[in-house]
Order: sequence, then C-alpha cells, then structure tokens
Amino acid sequence: MPSEAVTKKPADGKLPLRLMLAFKNPDYERRFLTHYVDSYFRYAQISLIVGLFLISEDFLVDWFADPNIKANFYRINLVLPVYTPFVVYAFLPQAKKYWHLAMSTAIFAVGTCLFWALLAVDFDGGKGLRSWVGIMDFTYVEFYCFIILGIRFSYALIPGSLLLLSFLTMLWIGYG
Repeated sequence: MPSEAVTKKPADGKLPLRLMLAFKNPDYERRFLTHYVDSYFRYAQISLIVGLFLISEDFLVDWFADPNIKANFYRINLVLPVYTPFVVYAFLPQAKKYWHLAMSTAIFAVGTCLFWALLAVDFDGGKGLRSWVGIMDFTYVEFYCFIILGIRFSYALIPGSLLLLSFLTMLWIGYG
C-alpha cells in the first residue's frame, strides 16, 4: 500500500514537475549532485578511455575492410586529437568541478567531428554517414551524451539537440 505522502496531491493541485529535472530544494539538489558526481565520476572516466579504443577500433575495422578509403584516417587525424584533450581533462584534479560543462562540450565537438569524418568516408566510397555505420554512430554518440558520461539532463539536452542538428546538417550537406 503506497504511503500517504506519495499519494497525497499538492495543495495547489499541480504536480511538482520541473523541465530541467532538478529538486525544488536547492540544498537537497546540491547534496544530490555532489553524491551523483562522486559516485558516477570514475565510471565516466573509464567510459572516456573506452571511447578512445572504440574510435581506434572503428578506424582499424574500416581500414582492414577497405584500405583504399583514405578518408577513414580522419578518425585518427581529426576525431582523436579533438577527443584526447577531454580525456586528459577528466583526470585533472579540478575536473569534477566543471564536469558537466566540459563533457557537454566534448560530446558535441567529438560527435560533430565524427559525423564530418563519416561524411568524408561516404564521399571516398566507403560506408560512412549514409550507411548503417552513420546511424549506429549517431545513436551511440547520443547514448554517450545522455547516459554514459553521466551529464545532468539540463546540460545534456543542449549538446544532444545540437548533435541531432549536426547529424542532419551533415546529411543535408552531403545528400541534399
């Protein structure tokens, strides 16, 4: 049987929902964020390292599949150099303080570079943005943004939306 506190409606009849998914009590919100970042921070750092391997693995798989696709090297020459400073930042002492902002910036920058590299792979005759690889990478980058990095929803909403816009823009640029 649900407790009375759970089933009781607010006095004004409105549900206590907020767009940015935050607690109304600022002290409770601050304590929750401290706990959240402290408990999730290490998982996110490991996820960033795994991301380095995944980008490298994507390059290797495509290179073995078709070594003539020179645009595949953009994953190594463009995406990894943009991604690596954010991984390094994640292990600095002050990283927790600006975690959400830094990772929001990182996922947008890296995702956009990845979409551009995949578009170049398409133009070079490989399986890139327009193929199942592009859809899979788009889905993975969005999943990374909203779930894996542990970014608060209020921070993830902007880069997640911009990533969708970036993906659609790259498709429009490449294919009208």
